[in-house]
Amino acid sequence: MGTSIIFNDAGRIIDYTYFFPGNQQLKGWWNRWYFNTSLQPNLGIKRNILNHGDWNYYVGINNTFSLSLFKSMYNSGFLLQHRFSRVTLEPFANELFISTGLQKGRRSFHLDFRAVHMKFLDEAIENNGSKLDFYNPFKIRFRVGYNLHTI
Repeated sequence: MGTSIIFNDAGRIIDYTYFFPGNQQLKGWWNRWYFNTSLQPNLGIKRNILNHGDWNYYVGINNTFSLSLFKSMYNSGFLLQHRFSRVTLEPFANELFISTGLQKGRRSFHLDFRAVHMKFLDEAIENNGSKLDFYNPFKIRFRVGYNLHTI
């Protein structure tokens, strides 16, 4: 289980009806900063390929699903600062990683390479209109783990 805060400083048109349903007066504003806080449960399988002393080496597949919990946008204009936020429970993204790692006792170290990235529609900002977008830039992540319970 993990959490992340995604920070985006690229300007996009804000859909204010997402934050204020029914309000048609706030149009054409651009965000200055956008924060998306999400919960990221991980599910994966791994196969041990080598044992050397106390170390176990393995490969596997890891899936990470991101669920948005809180969205916050900031917009600044001439002498004005505006903040719009919303508590939510919406799918944000799903990522599939090819994983390699090593483990010694309860400690583990992982190196993941993203194979597939599915991004869900974010209605808070201007987007391409696709409900599901296979946006897949290159990504590597390094994780450190500690198993609270071993089988």
